[in-house]
Amino acid sequence: MTLRFSALPGSRERQLQRQYNNPLFPEQQRNISLEQLTKVQNEELAQLQVFSKGFQELFNSASKLSENVQSDVILKLKEDADRLYEQAASLPGDNENAQESLLKLLAVIMKAVRHGAGSDAKAISEIEQETEARAMHLELMKVPLIVDMLNPDSLIDPENLAATILSADASELRACLQLFELDQITQLYNDAENLLHECEQQGNDVSSMQPKLAIIADSLRVA
Repeated sequence: MTLRFSALPGSRERQLQRQYNNPLFPEQQRNISLEQLTKVQNEELAQLQVFSKGFQELFNSASKLSENVQSDVILKLKEDADRLYEQAASLPGDNENAQESLLKLLAVIMKAVRHGAGSDAKAISEIEQETEARAMHLELMKVPLIVDMLNPDSLIDPENLAATILSADASELRACLQLFELDQITQLYNDAENLLHECEQQGNDVSSMQPKLAIIADSLRVA
């Protein structure tokens, strides 16, 4: 039976796609049932509805702000906007417009935060550091696999991490390696090498995976 995956899947369905009939994964994980796929699709559609409600509530709250709004209210809006942006990246469908709207709102919020800092050099420095860190984080959130790994409800766990990483294309793989410390990359390399050896012993052609193993090895040398 051929499963019908969504054209624009959410985070968890993307992982099911990676696992489906993929010899890198254990048999239990690569044999995806229609019931399993339908369950994940329905759950992610329900999450999309929750997101849409939160999105509307956020912009309703932002539209009612007064000029002398308290700083804690501004900070709460910022936290909610950051959280919703990350959620949008993990949900099914095309959420680019929603993300663009959230980025614009965050820019307005950060402008208000800077204004509230006045001439406080320490506060301004902290704001600049936060802005830079957010920019780096948002850049990483453009990579679907990173989104899927950071998703609180992720189907990616330590046991299938090597298989997942090896299933990514080279650009995704390089981006994901930025998330790991040296000891974690070392463990990942060892797990990936062992996994490829096991797959080869089972009669699978893993030659296309060797360049990905080399990318992980290169990141160890750079680190």
